[in-house]
Amino acid sequence: MKPIYLKIHVSIFAIFISVFTITKAFAEDARNAPLAAHEHGHGTLMIAQDGNELLVELHLPGADVVGFEHRPENHDQEHAVEMAIKNLKDASKWLGLTKSASCRIDEAHVSSPLAGNEGGHKDEAHEDTHNDHTHEHAEENHAEFMAEYHVHCEAPSRLNGFDIDLFKVFPSLKEISFKAVVSKGQYGGQLNASQASIRF
Repeated sequence: MKPIYLKIHVSIFAIFISVFTITKAFAEDARNAPLAAHEHGHGTLMIAQDGNELLVELHLPGADVVGFEHRPENHDQEHAVEMAIKNLKDASKWLGLTKSASCRIDEAHVSSPLAGNEGGHKDEAHEDTHNDHTHEHAEENHAEFMAEYHVHCEAPSRLNGFDIDLFKVFPSLKEISFKAVVSKGQYGGQLNASQASIRF
C-alpha cells in the first residue's frame, strides 16, 4: 500500500508543480501570496487531482490550532496537541466534498514539531539535546501543523467543489490561501469565514 501511495503522491504533486510553474497567472499569484509563508491567522491549502485520486495538503500555524508554537510545557498543552492531531486526521470535520462524487478518505497523515519525538527515539543520552533542538527548531520555523489526505472518488466528474469548514474548527484562523489543480481547471484564491467554499 505504501509504495502505491508514495507513487501517487509524487505523480500528483509533479503535475501540481509543473502546471503552476508554467501558468503565468498563478505564478503572479504565488509571488503575491506565497504558500510557504507563515503568518498567524493564515493557512494554506493545496489540492491536486489525478483521475479518481485527490491529494489534499494543509498547513496551519500552531498558534491557530492549539494556541501556542513552542513545545508543550505541561499536560494540558500536550493534550491539546494530541487532540489537534486527532481532529485534523478526521478530515470530515472540515472538508466537504460533493456527495454525488462518492469520495472517501483513504489515508490521512498529520505532523507537527509540537508533537515532540515523532520518530520514537528513546536514546537517553541524546534526549535533552534532541528536545532543545526541536524546541529551537519549532520556535525558529513558527511551528505548524501539516496534514495530508489521500482521497479516492468513484465519480470524480461529479466533483464540483469543496466546502472548507476550518474557520469553524479553528476560530482564530482568518484566511486560507488555496491553489487547486483539478480535471476541470486551475483555481486559486483566498478563503475566509464568510467565503469558505471552492467552486468549479
